Amino acid sequence: MANIDSLSNLLTGIAYDVSATYAQKGIDAFNQYYSNLGIIAKPYIRNGFLDEEKSKERFMAETAMLHLASTLIEKWCVLHEISVTHNFLDFHDLGSYFGWYKLPNNLTLEIALWVQTNPDIQDAPQIISLLAENSLVGLRRRSLGEFYTPTQIAEHLYSLTGFNPINICSQKIVDPACGSGNLLRVVVSDVVKSVLNGRIDPTTAIAGLNNNIYGYDIQPVAVLMTKLQLLLVSLPILEKSHVNSKSIYEFLPFDNIKLIDPLSNPKDYWDIFAQFDLVIGNPPYLKVIKDKLPSKEGFEDIFFGQPNLYQMFLWWAIRATRSNGNITFLIPQSIRSGQYFRKLRIGISKACQIKAITCFTDQEGVFDTVKQQMMIISLHKANDQTQPDVIIRKSSNGDNLGCLKEIRLHQNQVLLESTGESLWYISDSELDYEILSGVYNYSKLLKNIEGIAILNGGFVWNQNKPILRRVSEGNTVPLISAGSIGVHQFTFPPKDERLQKRLFVEREYGLSEPGYSTRSILIKRTTPKKLQGRRIIACELPTTFLEIYPVYFCENHVNLIILTNETEHYLAGLTAWLNSKLANFIFGMMNGSSHLSKYELGLLPVSEDLLDKLETMTQINDRQKMMSKVDELILAFYNLSPQQIERVNHIVPSLA
Repeated sequence: MANIDSLSNLLTGIAYDVSATYAQKGIDAFNQYYSNLGIIAKPYIRNGFLDEEKSKERFMAETAMLHLASTLIEKWCVLHEISVTHNFLDFHDLGSYFGWYKLPNNLTLEIALWVQTNPDIQDAPQIISLLAENSLVGLRRRSLGEFYTPTQIAEHLYSLTGFNPINICSQKIVDPACGSGNLLRVVVSDVVKSVLNGRIDPTTAIAGLNNNIYGYDIQPVAVLMTKLQLLLVSLPILEKSHVNSKSIYEFLPFDNIKLIDPLSNPKDYWDIFAQFDLVIGNPPYLKVIKDKLPSKEGFEDIFFGQPNLYQMFLWWAIRATRSNGNITFLIPQSIRSGQYFRKLRIGISKACQIKAITCFTDQEGVFDTVKQQMMIISLHKANDQTQPDVIIRKSSNGDNLGCLKEIRLHQNQVLLESTGESLWYISDSELDYEILSGVYNYSKLLKNIEGIAILNGGFVWNQNKPILRRVSEGNTVPLISAGSIGVHQFTFPPKDERLQKRLFVEREYGLSEPGYSTRSILIKRTTPKKLQGRRIIACELPTTFLEIYPVYFCENHVNLIILTNETEHYLAGLTAWLNSKLANFIFGMMNGSSHLSKYELGLLPVSEDLLDKLETMTQINDRQKMMSKVDELILAFYNLSPQQIERVNHIVPSLA
């Protein structure tokens, strides 16, 4: 790759100069930028995105980045004798926000020298993309939920689309939240390769790129950076077509990359107006307030609870895609089983077939500094009832995507809908699906067992700090936190000293919650990373605790299961099932995040016959021995083969 450090140093020099000249020349441009951005971005922003000082910092960084990228193109064209008769920022309307600044001669010369040192500029698009990530995205990611798509993941996502670049003149492609254009860059790169190897005529390719590559974003800098990236990667086509008479900006204006919020007027793009053959995206994932959205019409079908932007963009993509078109998105794995996305999963299963899924099992590594388990899903908007196989792949964090093991499964193996729910079960082993099928065939959903209530503790400690106590005195009630819960172990007070500051709640302050007063099963809502393979951590609340504290509260990081008198005999057996290897194995296929909601607990399979058998096993005093016997009984109950048992033991090892 060309020298990114020297280009980064150039960007730093430009940024210093932009900052130095802003007070004299940039204030009016910023005021216009700030006013217009506020109008289009306000429904979605949070964490101070429109704070004036932060916006000014972002505006100056964007100005520097755009001037570096546009000057790189101009100097490369001069070197290769391609006509550039306009300044990029003067040529595009949105450039008026950033055209106030002019590069001094010394920095212009340094850019020209860099181009001479790197004349083929082959790596420039990727370098520009990385520099944009470092200088721009970090300034807006937490406010808009935007995250840069690493090149290897962008290329893998594109490979799942099935798009053939020779169809660039007949098929329309859109990224509805294009950011700085990393995904569209991969598409255009493939078209360029087809031109260079003689599969597409250069003039035909230029027409196809201008007419059929679409990108939308709500930020001016994103639109301009996308145009620049696509132009950079397209330059070999211009060189091969011997463009001389017109400016490159006239030949490849990429007019369909636009400053548009596609969510604000979705019906302009949906259903009978659907025009896209391929929709790709790494949409922002950010919770939004429903009442602030510019348009809710058409999205009510998939809303449940608080909406997330990625949920809205995926639904927009499905409805904006033509029949027999394709959608490929990089999204969080919370869609697999989360209650908020239940309606969306049902909507997807009605409108589309799943073509492929690539899961990233690590929370870290897909996006820099971001802890989020991600997946790529590729959908086909079918107009028939065929059920093609789903190709499943798993990767730790996006490495070695080209040589991942893959399996092919029937749609009904991945989508479990016979339970009255729509869940996506994902694994890279066909054996796992055999185990899954065997368990569900002899079970019912936990939520469907009468006499069992699955709850969330609900107490938000940081909203009630004035009434928290370290010791029990007066009218206090114990507050159970996740730190008290282990696998078949309950510890109160918890060992973590930070939690010992909030062991009790003072009830004299008019607390409305009634508290709990019965035995229950306590479950951690978030799984600690150190317990590899084990997603459910549960324990019984001891009777000795209730003898001392007849009433208790539970934090919202704790889920609990309360049983009636008729089902109380299931208490020990159900706790044993939740902590078992097989239950954790099943849950790991269902849930793709580190959180375990009460909704997801209710979707676990369970056999009442098994619960009765497990009750006697839990009377063994030695915890390790008891858990071993419980696992043996469960695996035998479901008649798992030796190979299946080995698989479960591998995925969920015994606790040390």
